[in-house]
Amino acid sequence: MTGSDGPDRLDAFVSYAGPQRPWAEWVADQLRKAGLTVELDVWDWAAGSNAVLNMNTALARADRVVALYSAAYFEPSRFTTDEWTAVLAERPGADGRRRLVPLRVERVQPPPILGPLVYRDLFDLGEEQARQALLSAVFGPRRPDNAPFPGERATAAASDGVRLPGSRPGPWNVPRRLLGFTGRTALLAQLREQLIAGERTVVQALHGMGGVGVAATADRAHRDHLTQRRVQGRRRAGWDPRVQPGRVGGHDSTEPAHAVRNGRRPVGRRAG
Repeated sequence: MTGSDGPDRLDAFVSYAGPQRPWAEWVADQLRKAGLTVELDVWDWAAGSNAVLNMNTALARADRVVALYSAAYFEPSRFTTDEWTAVLAERPGADGRRRLVPLRVERVQPPPILGPLVYRDLFDLGEEQARQALLSAVFGPRRPDNAPFPGERATAAASDGVRLPGSRPGPWNVPRRLLGFTGRTALLAQLREQLIAGERTVVQALHGMGGVGVAATADRAHRDHLTQRRVQGRRRAGWDPRVQPGRVGGHDSTEPAHAVRNGRRPVGRRAG
């Protein structure tokens, strides 16, 4: 594994094909802002200089060669072929890593010889996500400061942690449901009538001194309204709370939906 340790040492050299110049400049700019010294041909190579010698010098100086994978990047006629093959021919470092940092900037299948190398994708991401993917690839991955409990009530972790896939981010400033809430029956009934009156929902405002339960009342009214809407939706679908659980509209909920809708049972099923 090569790379200069002298005063001409370079943290990163960005290797890319011409059509991906916008990506190359964005990557170089992000690495520069992260405190690295970066060489990019359109920024650093003067007009009239020898491009082949410049490329050779940059490859010799750089600790990392950031390769921006694209269809054009792997065209044999481009100088990018000389760049990535030269770095790939080197022996890995003591930690097993190579100088080549592969990043895809479009959907492309790298050549088989590059297949064992793990790459990161920058495309189809928001800018902040792409920036994090870039820095993780260049600096190496790090473990999160904390990870969420993967239980039934899992919610969003702290901003610097990992959220369980499929879980919903928790509300940022709404307290959990107050289980000891009681009273205010008349006020809740009034709010409920106002929320369901008419075709459009009208915004309802509660006010009062701090600590008298305004937020708790609003939360309870909101939850009751959602519960009522769910019950109405189930009733429209044929659910009746008067029949035993697991049965919809007097029919076994495991029966095909078309049979229930048509008022008949499938052949061979016993009527319960």
